[in-house]
Amino acid sequence: MASDSEKTGMAGRYEPRRVPVQARSRERVRRILDAAAQLLIEEGYGGVKTNHIAKRAQVPVGSIYQFFPNRNAIFHALAVRYMDRIRAILEGQLASKAPQRPWEDVLDGVIDTLADVWRSEPAFLAVWVAVQITPELRYADTNYSQIFVDELLVEFLARNFSGLTDDRRRIVARVIFEISQVLLDHSVIHGGDDQAAVVEELKTVLRSYIQTHIDATAHSTPSN
Repeated sequence: MASDSEKTGMAGRYEPRRVPVQARSRERVRRILDAAAQLLIEEGYGGVKTNHIAKRAQVPVGSIYQFFPNRNAIFHALAVRYMDRIRAILEGQLASKAPQRPWEDVLDGVIDTLADVWRSEPAFLAVWVAVQITPELRYADTNYSQIFVDELLVEFLARNFSGLTDDRRRIVARVIFEISQVLLDHSVIHGGDDQAAVVEELKTVLRSYIQTHIDATAHSTPSN
């Protein structure tokens, strides 16, 4: 297992060489990322090369290297783009500034929204698979789960279930995250006509899991 310093070094290899400022440069980077995403869908991670991305994006290969040091840096940038989008979605429903609703409704809304992203954007799943099968990219994206688990989910649990200890909230948040990832992936990759049913089962599993902890907390609290 890599140390924290090794992970930091790996992540640094996939940072962009420079951030586009001018509109023309931003548009070029957008085309590069869109081309890479489409090729991931069509060819899979192993079949996508930098020259293929350049050809699909209709830019010189040298233009790619102006912004990205290597192929994995492009995939990393794609992952960040999707992570930023999903974070915005979850913040809108889980953060303290979000409209207050019963926790069951919030949970169902989050799962429905995420399921729609998984179903409607095949590039997202292709990028996610590439990240998971590439050790360097997994290290580069360690902040992905930390943002969702340590910030949004833990905060949501703290507001709604004050009886849970800090340690228990972190564990529950991690389990919610991991179960959701696995079953949302499954709903797209293997679900077929059962995609919607798998998503509904995910909601049932999560509601039951959370309710179990609520009940356990209530039973362990001394009555006055």
